[in-house]
Amino acid sequence: MDLDDVPAVASGSAGGIPNDPDAMPAAPDYDTMSFGELLGDANWKAHKAAFDRLANGGEDVDVGAFASMLPKLVKDVNGPAADSFVEALATALEDEVVDAAAVAEVALGPVADKGLTGRQRAAAASARVLKALTTAGQGEPVFAALAKGMSAKAPKLRHVSIQALANVVKELGIHHFNLKQLIKAIVPLFNDTDAKVRKEAMTAVTHCYRFVGAGIEPFLTDVRDVQKQELDRMFAAVSDELAASHGTHKAPAAGRAPGNGAGKPEGLERRSQSPPDMDALAA
Repeated sequence: MDLDDVPAVASGSAGGIPNDPDAMPAAPDYDTMSFGELLGDANWKAHKAAFDRLANGGEDVDVGAFASMLPKLVKDVNGPAADSFVEALATALEDEVVDAAAVAEVALGPVADKGLTGRQRAAAASARVLKALTTAGQGEPVFAALAKGMSAKAPKLRHVSIQALANVVKELGIHHFNLKQLIKAIVPLFNDTDAKVRKEAMTAVTHCYRFVGAGIEPFLTDVRDVQKQELDRMFAAVSDELAASHGTHKAPAAGRAPGNGAGKPEGLERRSQSPPDMDALAA
């Protein structure tokens, strides 16, 4: 039989590969899908589109659906969608459209653990989540989550946890936390095997000093002499910085602070309205 007489097998027939673009299933158009449809879709790309829409302030955002699905999303989200998820969570908290206590209960642990140690986008968004939760009155669970990371075996997690705590204190003050518990959790890191962790621990205590001044001294009795000398040097630098900023203002006396700890980022520009209640901070 002449091979030219044999009919060619169409690429779209059994055993072949379709070559007709019209025969291929159309890729979903996530731009036309509702927010709820995106969240309910099984594809991670749909989830990412929903998170990006929320984070970017897009229309048709059902925050209630996002909040109700948080327990599931926290467990399931991973890979490329994770960065967008944490950014969406940070935006929702900053816009005060989700319940901070509920978010802290279901999402704080994963954010403080995997988020802070993740890629740059996730780490930056996780820091926003921690700050927003603290501002919303969730300082205690935020501290608990970071303290857990500060005692972890992995040096990277210890480092990012104490760094995050130091940044929250620097930006928001110490009135969100129990000062005694705060210092008690930080001081052991002065002896950490990782130099970066030790440095961040010193920095964190120095940020506390900005708000309570010499009132911090009673909580540093377990610090070794050489460490105390280094802290005194850092405290003196803070005092000089404050003096240069406020003219005649020197290091705050015990029980007084250079600022009220209200949380404005420009710490050196704050003016003291009232001394912090040291008993309340250490209760």
